[in-house]
Amino acid sequence: MKQNSIINQEKAPVIYIDEVLSRVGSSIIEQDNRYIKIKANGDKVTLTNFIIIPIEMVQMDNEAQFKVEFHTTSNKLITKILYTSDFSSTSKFKSALNRNSIDLIYQGNDHDLEIIKDIVSRKPYAVKTGVSYIGIVKKESQYIFVSDTKAIDKNDNIVDDIVIMENSKCIGTGLAEVQPIDNIGLAQLSKLLFNFNILPITATIIGFCASCFLKEKLWQSGRIKHNYLIITGESGSGKSETVENVIMPIFAATNCTISSGQITRFVNARMSASSNLIPMIITEYKPTKLNKNRMDEISDLLRNAYDRTPAYRGRPDLILNEYQPLTPIIIVGEMGFDETAIRERSLEVLFSKANIRDEIIQRRFKMLKRRSRELRMLGRSLLNQALKIEPDELIRRHRAIEERINLSLPSRVKNSIANCMQGLLLLKDVYDSLNMNFEKQVGYSIQELFNSVLSGVHDYLLDGQNEAKGSIEKILEVICRMEESGVLIRGNDYQVINQGTELALNISPLYDKFTKYVREHNILDVEVLSLPQFRKQLRTKEYFSDYKTVRFNTANSADKPVKAYTLDIAKLREILDISALVE
Repeated sequence: MKQNSIINQEKAPVIYIDEVLSRVGSSIIEQDNRYIKIKANGDKVTLTNFIIIPIEMVQMDNEAQFKVEFHTTSNKLITKILYTSDFSSTSKFKSALNRNSIDLIYQGNDHDLEIIKDIVSRKPYAVKTGVSYIGIVKKESQYIFVSDTKAIDKNDNIVDDIVIMENSKCIGTGLAEVQPIDNIGLAQLSKLLFNFNILPITATIIGFCASCFLKEKLWQSGRIKHNYLIITGESGSGKSETVENVIMPIFAATNCTISSGQITRFVNARMSASSNLIPMIITEYKPTKLNKNRMDEISDLLRNAYDRTPAYRGRPDLILNEYQPLTPIIIVGEMGFDETAIRERSLEVLFSKANIRDEIIQRRFKMLKRRSRELRMLGRSLLNQALKIEPDELIRRHRAIEERINLSLPSRVKNSIANCMQGLLLLKDVYDSLNMNFEKQVGYSIQELFNSVLSGVHDYLLDGQNEAKGSIEKILEVICRMEESGVLIRGNDYQVINQGTELALNISPLYDKFTKYVREHNILDVEVLSLPQFRKQLRTKEYFSDYKTVRFNTANSADKPVKAYTLDIAKLREILDISALVE
């Protein structure tokens, strides 16, 4: 490995002449902070007003960046980041020189540039490993935290040979610069952490935030996926204040928020690939004010982030950049998501003005806002604890938590709950490390927090049901609304048979009316399946009874035998209110 060295520019000029250069009839020397070409006839031509002193080379896969110092003839010292592609042509080199500076002049050609590159490469410099994101990085057998300023290990030692690539810096954090929390600071936070709003909200938010510190270890050790957090509620209910004064300080986060109206495919790809710990926070989510392209971009982002599906973007040199979505995601808006696939991959909290009008909650939230320093220190302690915890212990905890969750819940929902509880257990580990009694300090046991998270999932995510409504259930809900609106005709589109035990659907005309109704009423929260898909999925439901001949009135005749789908009314009532159809 090459090492840094201090070069004394007062010494005699350094001359690099070898067989290769002699064959082309000229050579280049460093003299008086210039590169000078010596022609075969002895004439000298000044090529630059600087020389380059390399500091470090950062290598990552097929990319490398070069940190260098330009020592100029006017005794200026300019530090820049150069990339290997910057040396590929005179035009690219000049463009690199002109980035954020007009002091550097190059008057050579492509061949001269190749020789200068050779001169620079022969000088001593440090070689480091580059990463494309901030957060938790596994290096050999240990986990390291890499920020945009430095890298540290689990013992708080600085790791010198690993840094983030300069062109990968996007979301930022000051966690590496913050001291861990002490007993006094934690005691000051304890009575506020879960009392700045109602408990299902605070337990979910704090649990989610803490779980972000474990996100990468859970993935590396058990391919456990990480859910996103959806914060909804009316305007003025305290959503933005909570993000700004509670969530962001825990991560000491910078440049992590973006309005939903600014979302583009490239922004999504870049931000979602820039950290595996600091969340990307999408604000002002209002589906009614977003066009379809924006909505699709956000939906794609969420799906890809959960499954870690990479995006690709071409470069001018025809190389494809891969952007793997690693970043935890928080969505903030007045409305949540109705799409089942997204809801099952998330935790949701619902803010209301009624909650923040409570005098005790108001007072505690104001007190917590003044504790941003302690929240940042808590974030640093969560980081330290996350680096120390063994992956096997995380997997053990995850399995134990999932075993305690109602088996009827979808697997993704159970995983989201388990992730949140992992975060709360990590928080308890911080208390344990300082010999502080968690329950006594915060006022709640882990079991009480667990029950609150479950309560929030049941009330906000599942709408009081035991499971998330799928596409078929949502379609059937709309069909009930159509009956209430007088759009459907009993006996023509549907009817109750077998002494009130079965609901028979005349699928073809009924589904035509359904698609028209959704289009005319601009219903956005229902996925309109194709008729074959609707039929196929309907057959898989536990309330599906039979596909058989039932007599319906049609446009051409009364009491005509038609092949109909029949549903068990008793089983369907357990999931949906179908009174409009069967009573």
